[in-house]
Amino acid sequence: MQDLCRQYNINIVGGDLSASWKLVIDVSMLGLVEKNHLALRSNAKAGDLIFVTGELGGSISGKHLKFTPRLMESRFLVRNFKVGAMIDISDGLLQDLGHILSSSRVGALVYEGLIPLSKKSKGLGEALRSGEEFELLFTLSRCEAKRMLKRNLVNFKLIGEITRRSCGFKLIENCGRVKVVDLSGKGACGFRHF
Repeated sequence: MQDLCRQYNINIVGGDLSASWKLVIDVSMLGLVEKNHLALRSNAKAGDLIFVTGELGGSISGKHLKFTPRLMESRFLVRNFKVGAMIDISDGLLQDLGHILSSSRVGALVYEGLIPLSKKSKGLGEALRSGEEFELLFTLSRCEAKRMLKRNLVNFKLIGEITRRSCGFKLIENCGRVKVVDLSGKGACGFRHF
């Protein structure tokens, strides 16, 4: 952690609370963002495309203990594209996408076949729900997404699209079946702290 702090010129200053059966020391890192580069959860629009960085699943195998914060990727995105909404995947892809959908008052279609699985992933379920991935999840308008895709940037992977809120949140399985994602069930979609 101290190596990362030195690399990004930041300090360790505190933590947050979570339920646990044993003593856990937990810290948080805060930073400042230039106002013109601020990407909020609430800016996704119907028609936007949904992207992630990296690969998902297998974080419990050690990725959550040794990872590189996606600061370079986020800076690249906000300096080169007009990002709609953005969040990091800390509590699971489904749950964190749910935060964007709720804040932006929209729905989504996510395509199973487009979700990048890590080699350590135990399958789609883990990739959808595992916490501490620390990858970025973001939206771009179709025009901005087209610009990005033309550049063939391998770090950013298209996984779905934003829809009207009335369409809800759906996962399109490889077989073509449409599965409705229920975000209301306790622990159904990702890690819940309490």
